[in-house]
Amino acid sequence: MITDYKQQEHLICKKHLPRFNGKWIIKQIGDFTSCTAGGTPSTFIPTYWGGEFRWMNSGELHQKFVNEVEGKITQEGLRNSSTKLIPKKCVLVGLAGQGKTRGTVAINLVELCTNQSIAAIFPSPEHVPEYLYYNLEFRYDELRSFSSGEGGRGGLNLAIIESILVPLPEKPEQRAIAAALSDVDALIAALDRLIAKKRDNKQAAMQELLTGKRRLPGFVCGNRSKQTDVGTIPADWDIITLGDLFTFKNGLNKGKEHFGYGTPIVNYMDVYKRSGIHAADINGRVSLSKQEIKTYEVHKGDVFFTRTSETTDEIGIASVMLDDPKDTVFSGFVLRARPRNDYLDDQFKKYCFSTNEVRRAIVSKSSYTTRALTNGHLLSIVTIPLPSIHEQHAIATVLSDMDAEIAALETRRQKTLALKQGMMQELLTGRIRLVKGAEA
Repeated sequence: MITDYKQQEHLICKKHLPRFNGKWIIKQIGDFTSCTAGGTPSTFIPTYWGGEFRWMNSGELHQKFVNEVEGKITQEGLRNSSTKLIPKKCVLVGLAGQGKTRGTVAINLVELCTNQSIAAIFPSPEHVPEYLYYNLEFRYDELRSFSSGEGGRGGLNLAIIESILVPLPEKPEQRAIAAALSDVDALIAALDRLIAKKRDNKQAAMQELLTGKRRLPGFVCGNRSKQTDVGTIPADWDIITLGDLFTFKNGLNKGKEHFGYGTPIVNYMDVYKRSGIHAADINGRVSLSKQEIKTYEVHKGDVFFTRTSETTDEIGIASVMLDDPKDTVFSGFVLRARPRNDYLDDQFKKYCFSTNEVRRAIVSKSSYTTRALTNGHLLSIVTIPLPSIHEQHAIATVLSDMDAEIAALETRRQKTLALKQGMMQELLTGRIRLVKGAEA
């Protein structure tokens, strides 16, 4: 932690204010405002909870702009704990946590109380709260480096927060900087809402198309249906067990000293994070003999299922290999399902194991002791609906188009985030000025 004022001032000047333009000054937070931390009413006294006062925990800092929180406490809870009712427009800083919470910054748009792991920096006549919020958000890694304790593990405290130096332009420029960055945040929030809506639409389309409740043009065969183990499906569809579609094999296990170099390996997260895998996406490496590579080889069209997890919700998640990788193997934390036949379209494999009915079947046939587990025998008795190969291809095309639209929006969001980061770098250091007459 940097405790020497001059040392910290030199760091701020070097990293965050390379040139002093106009009337920018540097002040410690404690010199222009004050801050406080909150507390938690006793959870053993029911009359402290469920009242009229909002109470925020540090896990809710991810909201950034806080309008509503889960917790509510009573006047009695407020009076009999160290928490305090703080005004709106306080800048909130996470004080504790080895994860991302420590150093995370938010701003409350409503009056509320906080727990003891949040510092609240009060509004003052000298600063615009939104400007201070963006300044500290930009300096997240730096805030974490100020933590007390060996290796920065002890967390932040009010004394550290009050000692942090902040470059302060005059208030009109603070407002202009905050407004510009707020506009970008609004665009990011709009993209987040649109992406969430598109994902919901895709999930609904998957559920309808993969169960036959909705048929694409050219594949409607009257209204006839039949009841099966996986629900009601069109009369012209079949059902088939995974054992009739695949042979299953467990992946390899090696000592940790063999990992980090050598042959590409499909790992748990490769499967869990995406429904289709390309060779270029595989980052894991493991050192193996030629015989081991042959034994655990990966081919195009292979489907991988997550084999074990802390919860049943995360087992049996499927992902298909979409191209033909060279000398690639798979981890012992996943199962390889190798096709016995060509009954399933490769693109259709990205989706057909994800309906509510199939997921319930996979989970219900898993085992659980200290961890949730599945295996080739348990998966082989799971059944899925099977439309014709032509209808599979048509369904997969519709869903792939929806995936492409979502991916394009996510790329746009990443570019907007990069734009915001660049704007913060320029605006919060005075390289670009937004106030008329300011020197650049």
